[in-house]
Amino acid sequence: MKEQVIQAVAAVKKDFGPIDVLEFSPIAVSVAAATAVKTTPENVRDPFEGFVIGAINAVNSVLPDMESRGEGALFFTTGLSALYPMSMLNNIGMALAVLRSYIANLKTELSPKGIKIAHRSIGLQIKPGSGNENDPDTIADMWYQVYAEKMEDEQTYPKGITPKDISF
Repeated sequence: MKEQVIQAVAAVKKDFGPIDVLEFSPIAVSVAAATAVKTTPENVRDPFEGFVIGAINAVNSVLPDMESRGEGALFFTTGLSALYPMSMLNNIGMALAVLRSYIANLKTELSPKGIKIAHRSIGLQIKPGSGNENDPDTIADMWYQVYAEKMEDEQTYPKGITPKDISF
């Protein structure tokens, strides 16, 4: 996966120049969600590789240019289980919690260097074409607002949502 990220970033930079904003979103995982009792090294490996290692590879591919310019933005979208342990999503939540730690540490190190860091933990099912807060276009608009207003905080999306607000 690292080589694919490097190639993709190189192609974008060739066509469009330096990357100003990286938005990293969770990828589909090939394992089913598992409770803590059902979590195994095998069913946590894919989420960890996709979420954590994927984020590290993506960040490392754009960070040198951002640091040399003294500006840029790293945005991360996770699921709500990054903030709230959810028994039925234990294996996925574990990986997202590690990613959240990485995001917090990036903010500590990079914010003083002019690189904006923001994290949104989504607590809804994305539905293309819905025209509401579930719509990818609405989520993209939210990220644009974060960028335009230079927000660096961590929030849930929709703001204030918790697991008790979600019907599974």
